[in-house]
Amino acid sequence: FVVTSQGKVLALDENDRIVWVVDLEKVVLESNEEDDMISDGTPLSNQWFYAGSFMQELSPDELDDDGGMGMNLNEQAGLHITCLSHAGHVVSVSTDATTSISMKGDQSCEEGSECIGSFENGLECGGWSPDGELLALVTFADEDEQEEGADAKIPILMTMNTQYEILSEVRLEPCLSADHT
Repeated sequence: FVVTSQGKVLALDENDRIVWVVDLEKVVLESNEEDDMISDGTPLSNQWFYAGSFMQELSPDELDDDGGMGMNLNEQAGLHITCLSHAGHVVSVSTDATTSISMKGDQSCEEGSECIGSFENGLECGGWSPDGELLALVTFADEDEQEEGADAKIPILMTMNTQYEILSEVRLEPCLSADHT
């Protein structure tokens, strides 16, 4: 899989031919994120900067009769790609759903993706833990929480689980940061 900074996820076959494409910008727009529009109705530009993957865990209802997970880890069933943008978007792409859609003949496969949410103050960085259980994100505090006249933004470190539930939020020391517009 390849994620471009312009917001495209490409699935390639063994000969590096494109199997399917997900347009992350389209996924965000279809989620009715009104804040991502300029006053004339055109979308704000995003720079997508991270993609990581994890295996979606099965609930106890989905276990086999023998208590096994019923999942062949050599296959891509349950694999999700998480894509992040400096504009603050978090998009999850289900590779098994997207592959299934593409097998029906549609190379553009946004239906297998979901905009998990958007951070109004953007995202500076993020990544999955090595065991794939925690997603760490750095966003920023609201402007009304910033000190008067301060140039430094106040970063917030957030951790989430594979269901994108917030586990913790920690204010970090203010810093000067690059503006990703």
